[in-house]
Amino acid sequence: MLKLKIGWILLTYTKNKMEYTYKETVPSKVKETKYNLSPCLKCGSENIKLSEYDDKYGYISTALCLGCKKELRTNTTLPCLIEKWNKQNNIDTVIQTTQELIESSKQKIKDLKMLKKKRLKEQVDGKEKRNRTL
Repeated sequence: MLKLKIGWILLTYTKNKMEYTYKETVPSKVKETKYNLSPCLKCGSENIKLSEYDDKYGYISTALCLGCKKELRTNTTLPCLIEKWNKQNNIDTVIQTTQELIESSKQKIKDLKMLKKKRLKEQVDGKEKRNRTL
C-alpha cells in the first residue's frame, strides 16, 4: 500500500482500487471521508490525477487519466467529482445505466408507435365522416 499526501487529499493505493481520503477542515475539527476511485473506462489506468481549485467564483475540480488523457471537469467539490467519475467509469454502473436507457427507449418507441396508429385511425375516421356529410 502506498500513501501520498497532496494538499488536503491523502491518496492510498490498494491492490485493485484507489482509495482517496478527502479531509475537509470544519471550524475546530477535521471531517474525513474515504472514496474509492474507479479506473479509467477507456484505458483501464488507475493513474488518475485529481485537482481542486477554489476561488471567488466557486470550485473547479478536475480528474485527468494520465494513461489516455481522458478528462472530467466540474464546477463542484472534489467528492462530487469523484462521484461523477465513478458513475462514468465504473463498468457495472455504465452497464446498468445503458440497460435503463435501452429499456426507456424501447418503451418510448412502443408509445410512439401506438400514438402513430391512433392518429392514423383518427385521420381515416375523419375522412369517412367528411365523405358521409358530402
